[in-house]
Formats: sequence, C-alpha cells, structure tokens
Amino acid sequence: MINELHTTAIPFSERFDRYNRLVAHAIKHNEYGKLDEILMSEYNDYVKDVVIAENRLQDMNDTAKVISDSPEGNVLAKIIEPYKGNVLFLDFWGIGCGPCRAGMIDQKPLLEALANKPFKALYIANAAEGMDACKKWLRKEDIKGEHIFVSDDDWQRLRGLFNFSGIPFGVLIDKKGKIVKTGFSIREESLLKKTLEED
Repeated sequence: MINELHTTAIPFSERFDRYNRLVAHAIKHNEYGKLDEILMSEYNDYVKDVVIAENRLQDMNDTAKVISDSPEGNVLAKIIEPYKGNVLFLDFWGIGCGPCRAGMIDQKPLLEALANKPFKALYIANAAEGMDACKKWLRKEDIKGEHIFVSDDDWQRLRGLFNFSGIPFGVLIDKKGKIVKTGFSIREESLLKKTLEED
C-alpha cells in the first residue's frame, strides 16, 4: 500500500477516497506505533502530491488559450501575435491521436533544453473534440508549452491554410512571423537551430 502512494498517476478522487479509507483502517487495527508514524508520513506526502496536482490543473485551466472564432480568416495571426520575436513550433494535435500524444511526450526534453531560448511550442487542438479531456491529459503528462484551442471552423481554416489532412502536423515559423516549413518535425534540429540563430 505504501508503494502505491508513490504514483505519478493523476490522483483521481476515487483513488484518494480509497486511500483515506485504507489508511484509517490500517491505523485502527495496527498495534505497532512506529508503523503508524511511517504510514502517516507517507500519507501526508501523498496528500501534498494531490494538492500539487490539483493546483497544476487549475494553472492549466487558467493558462490554456481559447481563440475566438475568426470568420474573417485571420486565425493564424491571432494565434502567433502574442509570441512575436520567438521562433514558433506549431503542433496540431488531438486527444484521440496516439502519435500526437507520444510525440508531445518525446518533445519534453527538447522543450526543457530550449527554455531559455526565443522559442515557443504552440500545441493547437480543436476545442470541439474534447477540450476537457485534452487538459486532463496535458496535466497528467505535465506537457509544457502553450496550449491553444480553436473552434471547429477555425480548425478547418487552419487545415486549408497549411493543407494538412492528418495529425500530428507541425509548422515552423521564424521570429518575424514568416512560415519556414510546413510538415515540420521538431526532430529537424539543424533547421530549428538555424532558425533560432537568425535575427
């Protein structure tokens, strides 16, 4: 049981309630005071982890951006405007896309390495296809970057603009807002490095 308290999984409320009951039962029927001390110490650490995870979800709910619908066709400008002066990696993804999720997890070390560079990863998803599920998964996997949700109509506009039919799909944009490459993979480190070095 103690080992189960050291889990990186999301502390769902059912699991939290289960651990509450188990700890109360163990303490009630245990005759060894030292074991109670160990159990309570581990349980207190678990409760702290739950609070941290809940705060992280709150932070994500606060920082995820929902772009208002853009019938005038300027959705790309709306997305990239706040990040002027940075090299941008636009990663179009969806919660139902396994390769999208695997790619985002694989990108985590590179994003950490670029944290002090003029670089932003913009993860863009269709809000109509499960924004709450996306946020829950992003929190669980601790995916950094900018999380942006667009309307279904704007998603279709972006698909037309970049001519993509499947996801994941990446776009590299330079510091001036010029599209460097569509169908870009963040593993193309030489092109990414060259773009970062340009003024």
